[in-house]
Amino acid sequence: INVDEVNEYMIKRGITMTIIDLGKANFKETIDYMLEYDYILAPHGASIVNVIWAQPEVVILEAYPVGWSIEFYPIITQQLNLTHFTIFPD
Repeated sequence: INVDEVNEYMIKRGITMTIIDLGKANFKETIDYMLEYDYILAPHGASIVNVIWAQPEVVILEAYPVGWSIEFYPIITQQLNLTHFTIFPD
């Protein structure tokens, strides 16, 4: 994901984003981040498993790279009562 491009797109629409690198967060910080936000936009990858800490009703937007389509995380999010959308590049 081109984070700067996505952030610029959202700002133009009046949406404020908080950009977090979970690879630099400790365990407690990761849980706190998942509990804090109503919408989570993340690239497809192992860090999405952290949605297990999210509150019910949170919306997960998972961005896949070109040529990928794995239906693993939608199953997890459904079991957790989260809304899951997949985003594919043009």
